[in-house]
Amino acid sequence: MNFAKKPAAYRDLSEGISPKPLQRNQGSEGYSPKEMPLILSKAKEASLNMPVSEVLVEEVTPFCTIVDRSEMKIVGVKVELNPYSDYDAISIVQKYIKDGTCKLLEDLLETKTMTKGEYIAAVIEAKSGIDYTYIIGVEVNSFDNLPAYLPPGTTIFTCPPARYGKVVRNASDPGEKHPQAKQAICYLSSSEFRGSTGYAYDMESVSFRVFDEASEMIFAYEPVKKPASDEEKFAQVSYEVVMLPEIKVIGCFGEGIDCMWNLFNIENDIDWKAAGCLNEKQYISFGCKDDQGQDTTIFGRPVASFENVPGALSARVMPSGLWLKLYQKQINNDDTSIFFEGSKEVVFFNKHPEFEEDYSERGFVYVAQYEQGGYILFPVRLKK
Repeated sequence: MNFAKKPAAYRDLSEGISPKPLQRNQGSEGYSPKEMPLILSKAKEASLNMPVSEVLVEEVTPFCTIVDRSEMKIVGVKVELNPYSDYDAISIVQKYIKDGTCKLLEDLLETKTMTKGEYIAAVIEAKSGIDYTYIIGVEVNSFDNLPAYLPPGTTIFTCPPARYGKVVRNASDPGEKHPQAKQAICYLSSSEFRGSTGYAYDMESVSFRVFDEASEMIFAYEPVKKPASDEEKFAQVSYEVVMLPEIKVIGCFGEGIDCMWNLFNIENDIDWKAAGCLNEKQYISFGCKDDQGQDTTIFGRPVASFENVPGALSARVMPSGLWLKLYQKQINNDDTSIFFEGSKEVVFFNKHPEFEEDYSERGFVYVAQYEQGGYILFPVRLKK
């Protein structure tokens, strides 16, 4: 696969060596908008010591706006996330806030930190929505004269100036904190946002989230632009053609999303390790027949065998075969709606007419990684 060029530079600073400052053009390499973002012209006019960082472009909903942002410099810890990580995109940030790492960075960089008590988690090196790298730390006004010693894995990173979709999260009810955090992440990758604004994900910049000192996410930002073509509209969608063995799943039946809620209602009572679960952070769903032979959907987790299926769960198999795997480089938090908006035709079938979809024995398979992203497997075959 040819992944997009990294939009910004970073360097490991945890080895006890005083770093040389980055060159001015490193952070914005490859970013050249046709029109200068409003934030840049405003920044030129500003006479304050602090640069203008964000300008409102339009309001989408009471909790979502479009904003132009200037370049942002981050000093933070580099953390990789993948399908087998023991943490998700929210909990890993909370870990570094709660264990004091972010506060330590803030204290060590006291004269440089832009906003006290707010911590940044920026996404870089995104191979897919479930395989990427986080930079978790603080925004600073300069990389000059950084301390010689910083926490292990500390890196510098520059987000280029860009237009963003911004979601504000207001968790007034403590019991609703997690659902609202998830909603904030999901909204900017949803068909609702794309349809109401006409914006698409901008591959030339990076997404990031802002957390407070209580480790709660307060803002989510995704870089956006108005696409000039269907190719630009679906630029974040990539694919692989893969041959896979049969997929074994244990879970719950239900119509539509009912199967998901049926599992969520009992999943904490299941000993997934004893049941032989291969990945407790992963969910898989596909159409099948229930025990009465009626069409339904199963939603569950992958297993190597059905030897220890809990009594509360059912087991189903998707046959092996050739698949078109569609995934996003946008961190979509398991929203795969874009795959059903024409992207698979634009990204794959129009360019590879030798393939066709094959639903004779298999249906499409939905795979989600908890709090990170999701992808779809479409059954395909070579035309005869």
